[in-house]
Amino acid sequence: MELRVGTSGFSYQDWVGTVYPETLKKTQWFDYYATVFNTVEINSSFYAIPSKKTIDSLCRRAPKGFLFTMKVYQEITHKGNTEPLTQMLDAVSTIPENGHSLMLLLQFPYSFHKTPENISYLQKVLEAIPFEKAVEMRHPAWFDEDLVRISQDFGFVPVSLDSPYLKKIIPTQTLYMRFHGRNTEKWWQHEEAYERYDYLYSEQELTELVKEIKETRSDRYLLYFNNHYQGKAFKNAQMLLGLWNTD
Repeated sequence: MELRVGTSGFSYQDWVGTVYPETLKKTQWFDYYATVFNTVEINSSFYAIPSKKTIDSLCRRAPKGFLFTMKVYQEITHKGNTEPLTQMLDAVSTIPENGHSLMLLLQFPYSFHKTPENISYLQKVLEAIPFEKAVEMRHPAWFDEDLVRISQDFGFVPVSLDSPYLKKIIPTQTLYMRFHGRNTEKWWQHEEAYERYDYLYSEQELTELVKEIKETRSDRYLLYFNNHYQGKAFKNAQMLLGLWNTD
């Protein structure tokens, strides 16, 4: 059994003082992070395709066997534009070349409904990706009896999620799960995007989640906390590791 636990992103200014010591330089944040967790979701690649120089820097500082999950550029998942995919794949190819593990995360928006056109687009994008990939759907219609079959046919890991509006744990060989928090009040109505992720899971909530996750008896668990505001993801990821190892 393989267990990977980390957070969605690591470079947040509001983690200074709560996660990172105030004396720690920004250029040292990842080095600190990598002493605690064995994987990370890189969120910045959703907003702009990173340079190979940037990725090479992370690879040099990561411990052996580290898993980088790279979120796919938003033009591809949110705007139906496959043109940037070649550049994206070229950029991330440096990760396995440096001896680390790589997963690509395709996060589709709530507006990406389950239609024949979208299923075809999904297949087209996935067939062009030669690396391991996971797909997060946010519209509930995708979570039916066909999802596991589609994931097997198209060659991706379906993402399980815990969020205020939808909680799904999909019992697959590799269980990839994202914890978005349970801030129901701010999920749809908020002034700033970070507000929806302002939530700290309690020990009781995580205990129940660990129990449910373990009951899937998967071979591999990739678990990421996205409730990043003020370092809550970092704290909850540490809590989950402690609960997992004592359960």
